[in-house]
Amino acid sequence: MSHRTNFSNYDHSNNTKTKDILNCILCFNRFDLNEHLPLVLTCGKSLCKNCVLNNTNPDENTFKCCFCKNSEHRID
Repeated sequence: MSHRTNFSNYDHSNNTKTKDILNCILCFNRFDLNEHLPLVLTCGKSLCKNCVLNNTNPDENTFKCCFCKNSEHRID
């Protein structure tokens, strides 16, 4: 017996997981194709371009993930 789920009445606008992946985890702005372009770091976190650039060490051109604190990412 197969179980089928009817998604026609499912409210996708209230799906927290979907909302979370569409927003920067640092500034909470919705990703876009300009300032808030999503960048995936090598640690797997997604931040917007604006947050990465604002927190990049200009002398070394590196970004230290503020969540894992151990990962440094080279910004080219």
